[in-house]
Amino acid sequence: MSEDQEKSLDCLMDWVTVTFKTNDIDKILRDILCVSDALEMMSEEIEEGNGILGYEHKMTFFGIQIDYTVTKTEKLNQGSMLTMSGQACRTFASILYAQKRTWFSFFQDCIKSGGNFTRLDLAIDDRNSEPYFYISEIEEKAHLQEHDTPLKQWQTIGMLNTYDDHEEHGKTVVYGGRTSDVRIKFYEKNHEQASQWGKPAHEYGIWNRTEIRLRHEKAKKAVTELIRHQDNTAFTKSLLHYYIRFIDRKEELAAKDCPTSPFWTAFLGDVSTIDLSTERESESFERKLRWFVNQCAQAFRLIYEIDEKEGTSRLNYILENTELDRKHRKIKRDYLRNLHNDHIAKEMESLD
Repeated sequence: MSEDQEKSLDCLMDWVTVTFKTNDIDKILRDILCVSDALEMMSEEIEEGNGILGYEHKMTFFGIQIDYTVTKTEKLNQGSMLTMSGQACRTFASILYAQKRTWFSFFQDCIKSGGNFTRLDLAIDDRNSEPYFYISEIEEKAHLQEHDTPLKQWQTIGMLNTYDDHEEHGKTVVYGGRTSDVRIKFYEKNHEQASQWGKPAHEYGIWNRTEIRLRHEKAKKAVTELIRHQDNTAFTKSLLHYYIRFIDRKEELAAKDCPTSPFWTAFLGDVSTIDLSTERESESFERKLRWFVNQCAQAFRLIYEIDEKEGTSRLNYILENTELDRKHRKIKRDYLRNLHNDHIAKEMESLD
């Protein structure tokens, strides 16, 4: 067996966010997490408007978090959001094992209950004494632009770890922007852990992590593909194969025609590519609303509260002096037309 074949890699879920239209927490605990008898659940009140994305309450269970809304009004009916960060994913993996379930069956249970996946992070850990590659190699490839990728942005980030009057510097390379639906991150996990706990990085040994973060439609499609493939490692490598390729630059050749760097071929192995491309979502009221909530809600609330305190009307002035352009008038017409058609359909159903 060759040295490369003897090397082991750990592939893991590193972040999961799924939303549900229901705020029936008992249903989520019983049918999805299957921990309905867990007394460790703690509920925490959140002031209205100040919780994450406006949710009123949250419950936590070993780091697994459920944000939900109790109030049901025409304007506020958000349902619930289940979030597992990295450590919570590790905990839940143990729970799934004890329940004789898998991540794939958990994903299926979420979908059966109307779940909508909005974020999924997958990670590969290389803790071999001789890793497939060092993060410094990725950093050099990035600076030399020896990569072939559809991701438009990349950056290198330094990590500073101080302990006992000593300093260590870790490396991170990120492809994709902060708001991109696909983002790939290469970093020295040992330095991150060392910084967190105030220890030297060598105590953690070699620990390189490759993460791929998927959001919105990419996350939703990835879950569907994971259920179909039933193989975390092969699926994650296939995604990496599609979204980035490190190359050995040949001056006379375009990046797409350059040979793949041997370390990247060895790391990925013999995998096919998986494309998570979906048809581009058309401009819609729902899409605009989602963008507004994610990007503008805090500023909107700030202006509103200052107007309330000062007795001013900046917000009204902005609204009264903003006219919809042709594109936004079309979005309004389409939404109202669909709403009207839905009402007619419901009236027809009531006559049957």
